[in-house]
Amino acid sequence: MPIYDTGPIQNTQAPRMVSMSIHVANTGRLPVKVGIEAYTLNPPGGGIGSRTIYAVQLVSLNSMSESGSSFTLNDVFANLEVFGVRVITSGLGGSTVAVAISVTRENDAVDPYFLVGELSQVNDLLFAYVANLGPSISVFDTGTNNLVTTIDTPFDALYLAVSPDGTNVYASDEVRSVMVIDTRTNTVTNVITLPITSVPAGMAVTPDGTRLYVACRNDSSIRIIDTATSAIIGFIPYLTAVDPRRIVMNTDGSRAYVCNPGDDTLTVIDTLSNTIITNIMLPDSDQPANLAINPAGTVVYTADFTSGTVSVIDVITFTPISAIFLPPGNFTTSVAITPDGTRLYVASEQDQIFLYNPVSLALITTIFLNSGTTPTTMAITPDGSRLFVTCLNGACIKVIATATNEIIATLPAGAFSDGVVITPILLF
Repeated sequence: MPIYDTGPIQNTQAPRMVSMSIHVANTGRLPVKVGIEAYTLNPPGGGIGSRTIYAVQLVSLNSMSESGSSFTLNDVFANLEVFGVRVITSGLGGSTVAVAISVTRENDAVDPYFLVGELSQVNDLLFAYVANLGPSISVFDTGTNNLVTTIDTPFDALYLAVSPDGTNVYASDEVRSVMVIDTRTNTVTNVITLPITSVPAGMAVTPDGTRLYVACRNDSSIRIIDTATSAIIGFIPYLTAVDPRRIVMNTDGSRAYVCNPGDDTLTVIDTLSNTIITNIMLPDSDQPANLAINPAGTVVYTADFTSGTVSVIDVITFTPISAIFLPPGNFTTSVAITPDGTRLYVASEQDQIFLYNPVSLALITTIFLNSGTTPTTMAITPDGSRLFVTCLNGACIKVIATATNEIIATLPAGAFSDGVVITPILLF
């Protein structure tokens, strides 16, 4: 993920710079997300730790051949003794963004700046949130693997979701509450109360961040929450008891996919009309408990607990097309696919992580964890370099380097850690 940065721009000579326009354009064929930050330094001669961000904008750019491939943030305040601009890109097309800045002085003269990005790890912007019984949520810096803080929550946090801009984490308690955590302060800022019959479980946020879809186990429904008002604005009922467990979205947010261990199905939801398109039947007794979608949005992989398999479903034709069979005696707990779609990690309750080619379904390697740790959920950093694995019985998080598939850290977590999300690019 490239970072483009002007560095500190001194603004002490007359005529002073008073405003600026920041223009970003995608020059490649792949879509990209861009975060724009304007910052000052306090004190003016301070280093990166003294940076204060005073203007932010998150935009999605289409490929260069489509409309919406560029964006300009106009009239950004610049009348400061020292200021700077930082642009962070995310996605497979992150290295193809061009940045130009025009700074206007008091005499209306315009100074141009053209930025060239360098590939950088953005570890200082990425945090892993881990749900614990206790109740609490552990927050780790993914760059240092240090525990940043532990958030005390009013209820046990069991399932997590994160907003696309990384400013909020949502935690459901599998009773009737969804907690909202502000990641800028790492505090619970709101508790959304659902009907007593709901029992909220897995969640997913639409790519524009406006709606939160919540799988409700007890009454077999999906509830839709307006993230701005915290109001329940939609309700999608099932006709039979299916125990909906977890949800994923495709990249444009037009489809949501829900795994249902109660009747061994995968539900496809049209998020524009908020209606069920179809329920895809999986083999009997599979009990799909977790799922992942490839970056192209064409294939969903379900972790089928009871059968120890991974079902591979073509969600264009709504057809199961293949399956991965774990070695006998393994029970599948979760799946995770790298952002580039080239590697599929499968967790087994029997303390193993299996790595497969998601296209050929060939086994690449097996990663062995400590006996009795019981890996449950997984999350991969946006650059695909590290895999975070919660261990239900180990009270820890295993961090795996995807380049070598070796465990590089074991992080202490709360009791029965079961749920992890990693923030995308944070704009503060």
